[in-house]
Amino acid sequence: MTRSPLIDHGDPTIPPLKVPVVETVEIGPIGFFFSNQNLAMGLKSHSHHAYVYVVFETMLGGHGYPSFEETNDALRERIAALSGRGLFTNATNEDVCRRLFAWIDDYGPEVWRKWGGDYRLQTVILDVESVVDKIGHDNGSTRYTVSRHPMADYPQRYVTGVDVPTLPELEQLAAARTIMTIPEG
Repeated sequence: MTRSPLIDHGDPTIPPLKVPVVETVEIGPIGFFFSNQNLAMGLKSHSHHAYVYVVFETMLGGHGYPSFEETNDALRERIAALSGRGLFTNATNEDVCRRLFAWIDDYGPEVWRKWGGDYRLQTVILDVESVVDKIGHDNGSTRYTVSRHPMADYPQRYVTGVDVPTLPELEQLAAARTIMTIPEG
């Protein structure tokens, strides 16, 4: 049975949560090597070592992503498979992070389903390591982050017993200016 994080955390000896919360499970760092050809910035093909962090949002206060050796191995294999596809052509580092998000978001191996849970991909973080080189990279790490928009695919199940409008419905209401009327004067 899942519990709404708006109502109960499961321990009657501790006061209930009184605010909406977002619960996440973060996996990483996962080593990632990639080569990209950044045409947008006029850079020739080059390679980076990076670390990937994957953040899953836990839904409805139940249990989230099952972080075990076999589930994390499946995640690492998925990430390695994208790296193994070769050069990211016409891709900035931001594009690489976006592609990682899409690659993982469209993934659900049997080993994950075996453990159950109620979760979805929330964020992918790509920490790109660089050294000073002829291209102009700096010595250090740069973090690229892609996160699901808070209102994207906003499921009704986020709020217990309340009919929450979807993003398209909110946009229609905003266009019609019917969300809120502010009195003049």
